[in-house]
Amino acid sequence: MFDQLFDLIRENSDDAIIKNPDVPNEHNEAVMGEATNSIIGSLQSMLANGQGREVLGLFNGDPNNMQVQPAMQQISGNFMSSIMEKFGLNGSQAGKLAALNAFSRVLYALKANPHAAILEAVAGAGLGFECV
Repeated sequence: MFDQLFDLIRENSDDAIIKNPDVPNEHNEAVMGEATNSIIGSLQSMLANGQGREVLGLFNGDPNNMQVQPAMQQISGNFMSSIMEKFGLNGSQAGKLAALNAFSRVLYALKANPHAAILEAVAGAGLGFECV
């Protein structure tokens, strides 16, 4: 599942990370890895703490308004803290990275993805969402 999520991040973060002057090229892969860890870690933590409704909000909401979802705010906050600590970015730089639509696109891609392992992990966590 980690590899598939990392691939989704790579596919959806070209402008956000790779072409971002605040992220040196030698750190692109590591920053994408932190984005992956932030998504997985935040969702796992939220589910473990009984916040399944907030997680579901990511999959039921309008992809254009995902930044206001509590789960998205937690994912973004965790990502910002991590990249500030590990890559020496300041709060403004980290905030710009977290505010870009990469997370929204990745989470929307999770909702509409063909990866059985990701769907099984979500179902295994006791969550469901509509399939169309």
